[in-house]
Amino acid sequence: MPWNQVDNDDNGSLFTGELRLQKGDLIQVQGESSPRRVTYIMGSDRKGWRVCTRGCGAFPCGPVRWMAVNDQDEVPQLTTAPTFSRYIGIDYAGAQTPTSSLKGLRVYMADQVSSPVEVQPPPSPRKYWTRRGIAEWLVERLAENRPTLVGVDHGFSFPLRYFETHGLPQDWPAFLDDFRHHWPTDEDDTYVDFVREGVCGNGAVRLGDARWRRLTEVRAGAAKSVFHFDVQGSVAKSTHAGLPWLLYLRRQLGGRVHFWPFDGWDIPAGRSVIAEVYPSLWSRSFAREGRNHDQHDAYSVAAWMRRADLDGSLAEFLRPDLAPGEREVAQIEGWILGIK
Repeated sequence: MPWNQVDNDDNGSLFTGELRLQKGDLIQVQGESSPRRVTYIMGSDRKGWRVCTRGCGAFPCGPVRWMAVNDQDEVPQLTTAPTFSRYIGIDYAGAQTPTSSLKGLRVYMADQVSSPVEVQPPPSPRKYWTRRGIAEWLVERLAENRPTLVGVDHGFSFPLRYFETHGLPQDWPAFLDDFRHHWPTDEDDTYVDFVREGVCGNGAVRLGDARWRRLTEVRAGAAKSVFHFDVQGSVAKSTHAGLPWLLYLRRQLGGRVHFWPFDGWDIPAGRSVIAEVYPSLWSRSFAREGRNHDQHDAYSVAAWMRRADLDGSLAEFLRPDLAPGEREVAQIEGWILGIK
């Protein structure tokens, strides 16, 4: 069983979040010499659950690691420290222009101690984030000396078939340059649909087929093609709107940021990371707590990345089970963090 990390605010009980234990269960709190037996449960699915362990002394407050154990279990010890100190989840949107205030653009941020909270855009007449605003804010955050894991909800590359059809080098940085040249969706007053319709750019010579899917999308099962426009759950428009901003971040931040897995599967110590994510993998694992769909997707991304880093399981997801040939393809097509 993995360790769970919670922010506990009551020394008379332990907050277990969405995990509902039973009376009589054993739990091990990190740093304590012996397990505790649950004597009372309280809470709800909406607000989260808590347990009491009468006669075992006070629970620590603040960040607490705990796990459920059996009588015969040998309690494992944490062997590695967390890789990151901050976690940012972004639910993306490809509607309108790069400077449009979009309700669907949401940002949540957490750290090792605190659960994710929503980050509001800087004060301005705009109520919601813009794509340009998020990119500029990320440049500021990732220039700070804090290793940060950023998960963004859109495709980071295209299927290998796209590269082959258009005679492109199988090189991700070159792909970003070529895409931005033909699909300048980061320019003010430019809609993705303007390029699709030939009003600007030259997207007609850089089209894909909705039947083409990346290896990571096939492995994910329900993930749609990055070329599957105009359907429920499509990521095509957000992908075509977001790719030029990845190029912008790469140019602005240089070696400060590791774009996973394109810059390699192994991440240098102390380096911030930007990775593609698929919130549907995790959104049902966390209580909604009044958040709308877009807010909850961004929250779930930040919460899962934080939990996986703190319990040590993130390392497995950063090294998915791929054959050598598949690994080479994934370094061109990209990979969704969370797909093993």
